[in-house]
Amino acid sequence: NAITTVAGGPRNAVWVGTNGGGAVLFEAGRVLERVGPEITGASLRTIEVHHESDTPSAVWFGGSGLVRWERGKVRRYNLTDGLRSTEVRVIFATPARVWVGTYGGGLQSIERNGAIRSWGAAEGLTSPFVTSLHLDRTDALWIGTYGGGLFRMRDGVIRQVTTRDGLPEDVVFDVMEDEVGRLWLTGTDGLAV
Repeated sequence: NAITTVAGGPRNAVWVGTNGGGAVLFEAGRVLERVGPEITGASLRTIEVHHESDTPSAVWFGGSGLVRWERGKVRRYNLTDGLRSTEVRVIFATPARVWVGTYGGGLQSIERNGAIRSWGAAEGLTSPFVTSLHLDRTDALWIGTYGGGLFRMRDGVIRQVTTRDGLPEDVVFDVMEDEVGRLWLTGTDGLAV
């Protein structure tokens, strides 16, 4: 099966996600855990390990659905729970919430109390195709989208940055921040700083 995603696990372990084969936790070349596609979903695109303290507590799997897996316990999230789309492209966990970027449904967060909040056009996120998330050193959430450019959310206010503002294109696949605070963006035309 094709490897579609990797994520850091506990200690020196690494989660490896596949398209159709579920996910495997490796450490020092040994398999520590297997989570099959019947749990992760057939199309696994992203894995996020949620650290609520110093130790990982839950693993989130996203792709053709959203699953929270913790020590064998499974919780699936779907449209009836409040997700606007089950096509999950990116998951980003913080101590306060788990952010979920979807393809077609915009951005959702799962709060500590289990409530799901959504951000879309009415809240200023005019592109529903979320491809990446990054929380910068000032606690601003940067939201990369397919076709809508880059969005910045701070204190609940969303601001859009597009080619009109200097981006080379409005497709942002990934966002990374370097040690001096510059954002690095990937897209169909390459790399932008």
